[in-house]
Amino acid sequence: MTSTPRPCLAARAAMGALSMLVVIEGVKTAVSPRPQAMLALCIVVLGVLGVINQLSMAQRPLSSLVGRFSRVFRSVEEVRFLLAGHLSLAQCTYMMATNASGGIYMTWLTFVAACVNLAVWLLLVLQADNILGIAGKRLRSVANNKLSFLRSLTRAKALLIGVVVTVLTLWIVVVLLPWDDVAKHDSRWNSIRQTLTRDGADAAQRAETYWKTQKPLILESLRNNFTLHPYFGRTEVWKGARWDEMINQRITAMGQQMEQSGKKGFMIEKDKCAMFEFFVRHDIPVAKIGWISHSFAETEEKLREIQQNQGSYKFPLFLKGCHLTQGSDSGMMALKSSHLSAGKFDSELIPWLKKKWAQKPNDDGRAWAVTMNKLLHTLQPGMALQVYLP
Repeated sequence: MTSTPRPCLAARAAMGALSMLVVIEGVKTAVSPRPQAMLALCIVVLGVLGVINQLSMAQRPLSSLVGRFSRVFRSVEEVRFLLAGHLSLAQCTYMMATNASGGIYMTWLTFVAACVNLAVWLLLVLQADNILGIAGKRLRSVANNKLSFLRSLTRAKALLIGVVVTVLTLWIVVVLLPWDDVAKHDSRWNSIRQTLTRDGADAAQRAETYWKTQKPLILESLRNNFTLHPYFGRTEVWKGARWDEMINQRITAMGQQMEQSGKKGFMIEKDKCAMFEFFVRHDIPVAKIGWISHSFAETEEKLREIQQNQGSYKFPLFLKGCHLTQGSDSGMMALKSSHLSAGKFDSELIPWLKKKWAQKPNDDGRAWAVTMNKLLHTLQPGMALQVYLP
């Protein structure tokens, strides 16, 4: 057995400290406003295993593994860092699900730890001491050395390296990237954004200023004349709930009410035409609505009428898909007179209309995507025309 290099000792100390932070985050998961007992237990256990793996108490069982698999491992440190890498991946996976305040940061820290551990393991497997030893010598000396570290790479070691790299790559593609697509909207990022970026700090300041001006008005309304519609009163919240958690709960309540009683109050937000009709019905100022149609043939006919009577309109007009409310759906066209020319009307405008009519609204990349997409897919396709306001 060889002695432990100082860089390895430093790495072990850092990884042991990180595992202690994992244990702390597990405890926070257990005592958060929404306790996750089983998840907390798994996180704590993985954190404790990470600490034990880096301590000398693990020396004997790790030495036993080296002796048993001598064709694969030549030192205790190889085993230690390989185990540490996979423990960090497991910690990272469980961190993705925690509601604790630091969970989103710990997810990335444990991912970085996994990569560092596996990189150290790989250097140990390739006998980095030999690599570093020949790096400063002349090319002739390198040739004479015959790259002994490659000769020492047995078939078993090469196979293990291939398996580890494959597992890490698949984990990133299947687990990490889909999680990040949703987590980028997590409001737990706000504190670090407003601390590290000027835009984040400015946005936080504007939000705080707006909140201070509106809070007295909200309290006054609550005391005197505010009545919450029962449809929106079903949202379950708790003290300390984050902004994104409240949105998730709100959409969950919408989905439950549609399934239980067919209620579609969500259309006030997710159907442009339902929203416009509500505004008009209650005398809420809105840009003038030319027409609303849920018939493709009727919509095409109305557009041909505009084409024939362009002098009666001030362009641009705004053609909006009733059912396409997500910005990513690109459901609006600023309709210019050029779109109504003989060539573009049938070659560009009508194909665009057909495409948007058939398009399903999509709210992917959000924690509430599954429920919201079920709601969105019940919307009837349609188009609304709004006039230009200078």
